[in-house]
Amino acid sequence: MNGKTSGILAIASLLLLMLTLSLPLLTGGDTIVRFQLIRTLPFIAAVLLLGGLFCVCPTGYGRACVLLICISGIVESVLGIVQVINVSESQHPLFCLTGSLGNPGPYGGLIAIAMSVALVPAVNSLKQSKEQGKPLQKILGYISLLALCLGALVLPASQSRAGWLAFAVAALLYAIKNTGIIYWLNRHTIIKYVSILAILAAVVWAFTFKLQSALGRFYIWWMDIRAIVNGPFFGYGLGYRSFAFGEVQADYFASGERPLAQMMMACCPVESFNEFLSIGMCGGVFALVLALAIAIFAILSLYKRNSPLAYGLVAWVVFACFSYPLSIPHLSIMLAIILPVAMIPENPKRKKLQLSVLSVLLFAVVTLCVSKIPEYREQKKAEAAFEQAREYVNIGSYSVAARSLRFLEDKLFYNYWYLYEYGMTLFNLENYEKSISILKKGAAISCDPAFHNLIGRCYEAMEDYENAEREYRHSINMVPCRLYSRSLLMNLKTKTGNYEETIQCGRDALVIPVNPLNTNMQQLYMEIQSNLDSLLSPPVHKLP
Repeated sequence: MNGKTSGILAIASLLLLMLTLSLPLLTGGDTIVRFQLIRTLPFIAAVLLLGGLFCVCPTGYGRACVLLICISGIVESVLGIVQVINVSESQHPLFCLTGSLGNPGPYGGLIAIAMSVALVPAVNSLKQSKEQGKPLQKILGYISLLALCLGALVLPASQSRAGWLAFAVAALLYAIKNTGIIYWLNRHTIIKYVSILAILAAVVWAFTFKLQSALGRFYIWWMDIRAIVNGPFFGYGLGYRSFAFGEVQADYFASGERPLAQMMMACCPVESFNEFLSIGMCGGVFALVLALAIAIFAILSLYKRNSPLAYGLVAWVVFACFSYPLSIPHLSIMLAIILPVAMIPENPKRKKLQLSVLSVLLFAVVTLCVSKIPEYREQKKAEAAFEQAREYVNIGSYSVAARSLRFLEDKLFYNYWYLYEYGMTLFNLENYEKSISILKKGAAISCDPAFHNLIGRCYEAMEDYENAEREYRHSINMVPCRLYSRSLLMNLKTKTGNYEETIQCGRDALVIPVNPLNTNMQQLYMEIQSNLDSLLSPPVHKLP
């Protein structure tokens, strides 16, 4: 299979994937799916525009991509260095190294991708003598070498194991293709086996470096796979990954007794930690296969063309197996830059045809984007109004907040934080039925058990204790290690006079370990302990 065929197969897989994820719109439509698809339009427009540039000047575009990615790696590396030496503050209060990103994980991925792209021109610049090469090639080589060296300084400090692995895989692939390392190792058996043991030891060390984090990520993948198995054909729909995760996790813990270690790993992640599994949850097994096909065929296309971008795409794909690069603008832009080179065949005879097709598609996508500008502006205004209304919520002026929040429901239907704040405001105003209606919309796009806790409190205030208990138990099953849900259920059982179940709820809650640094959890734990002790202690009869 040559690079041209691989690129065509990558394009076909991408088109089929977009069609698969759009299927819910063919059966009457879904506002969340439509909103998520609209959010992809700028990315698609960027790929089409860059694809046109690649058709006009493929060689110049390829070099410009390498240069741009290397420069971004240099800039981010410098930002990271000045943050480490306390000249500048990071973007996250818990981490000293984030660059311009909000987390060291994605930062490590960006550096790994930039270093992987820089491999080929950097090594070539070291091989060439001062007399060899054109001036532009020399400049590109020096910039790539600088990106590689600076990246090597900050990548270990990022503590991003996914970033380490992404660059290691890209570097290994480069070594296999451009050096005789495999042949040399086969001639030196002892060194080969020592190298294998060293690689295995490095993998084990990286896994145990942050053991709980690694185990938690494996647990999330396991739940993702269970969700895909539950919806293998069409998935849950684009934008419903979080809901699917929460429901599958709740079903798992509701189906029987589970070890405490698994209960402690249960969580409600906002982002997926595997882009391919996330796509599988949204669109089913076929969508998962198509996403993998896009990655494989795009890498093969670049690899066959001897493009330095092949190693950058390898690093991006490896990192995507452990993180959420599609949610990071920096990494999404890198993918948009690389994809045109991978997907569009270099064919001078069909350049006009390719440009015509890309122009028509770009015009259609841009037209659709322009038509959505008023809607986008309204959403931005709504988000600003929501932030202002939150100030009234924080000070307890719920009636004032409700007057602003009620007009935003049609515009912020995708924002689960808005839905929760609005539902809580209505709860405090004792408008329980409307609060339940709003909170259920938020629970449909979020895996946070807080929605079910508040829905249960609404039912409890309406004296619908059966539905209240159902919501509390569902919340407990979603994230069993949270004491608040168990405390609500315990109080409900006390109110209904079912003291045996109250005692059992208290005992189940006290099994959960509490972080000694979390004062709120410690206080809640003590309250549950006190309530349980009062129920277990015999009544004291005073003598007359």
